[in-house]
Amino acid sequence: MQSILTVTIIALPAAYIGLVAVQFVSGLVQLWNSAKPQVQVEAIAPVVPVAPQPAFEQLPCPWDSDESLELLEERVQKNAITSTQLLLLPAKEIVVIEKPKAKTKEASKPSENLQALSVTELKKRASNAKIKGYSRMSKNQLISVLA
Repeated sequence: MQSILTVTIIALPAAYIGLVAVQFVSGLVQLWNSAKPQVQVEAIAPVVPVAPQPAFEQLPCPWDSDESLELLEERVQKNAITSTQLLLLPAKEIVVIEKPKAKTKEASKPSENLQALSVTELKKRASNAKIKGYSRMSKNQLISVLA
């Protein structure tokens, strides 16, 4: 009986100390794991490169052919050439379809006064002159056409 009592007296505190030690170690492990940065890996969709889209349709350039300026002018008058193709022409080859008759003082002003006008006023004159594609022309192109 004494041996059972001795074992009980020694075993119970040893078991308690062992249990406390296990809990202490598991607490340290939890503390260590929480201190590590949590990295979550997410599936990211692959980036697919997109080819750049042209700002306008690829149209055949009318000045690349063997046509003369007169034939090009005929095509414009017959609406066989689009305003986009007309805009692709160099500024010195832009074809004016129809110029207005000088009804007002503004229409009869000499061309050197065009430099002082705003782009809005130049576009207004170009629309009065029935020039195709005037809305996309730069100020210098408008001046060269209206001059």
